[in-house]
Amino acid sequence: MEFFGIGLFELAMVMIVALIVVGPDRLPETAREIGKMVRTLRRYAAGVQSELKEGLGELTSEVEATKGEFRDLSRELRASGRDIERGLQDTSDLAQGEFVDAEVDPKLVAGRGRRNGASRPTPRKAPRPADLSPGRSPGRKREKRTAADIEPGEE
Repeated sequence: MEFFGIGLFELAMVMIVALIVVGPDRLPETAREIGKMVRTLRRYAAGVQSELKEGLGELTSEVEATKGEFRDLSRELRASGRDIERGLQDTSDLAQGEFVDAEVDPKLVAGRGRRNGASRPTPRKAPRPADLSPGRSPGRKREKRTAADIEPGEE
C-alpha cells in the first residue's frame, strides 16, 4: 500500500519522526491542521482543474467553429476556381475561334521575318475548335448538323 508514492515503511518512519518532533500532546492537533491543509489543497486543485476544463471546452468549441468556417471557405474557393476555369475556357474557345477565322493580311506581314534574303513566313491555319472536340482527331471532318438535330440545352 502506498500514499503519494510513499510506502508503508516510509509512512511509519515519518509518523515516528513527527511524534518525536511535535510531541505526543500536540500530535492530534497537528494532524488535524495537516488534514485541513490537504483538504484545502484538494479543493483548490479541483477548482483549478474544473476551470481548465471549462476554458479548454471553450477553446475546443472555438477551434471547431473555425474549422467549419475554413471548410466553408475552402468549398467556396474551389467553386469560384471552377467558375473561373470555365469562364477562361469559354473565353479561350471564343478567342481561338475568332483568331482561326481571321485571315492574315499580306500587306501587314510584308517585310517581317526577312533578313539577308530569307523568305517570307507563310501563315498557317489552325484547326477549328469544332474539329478538335474530345474523341475526335484533327483529320476527321465534323458532320454537319441541322437545327432539328440539336437537342434542347445542347449548343
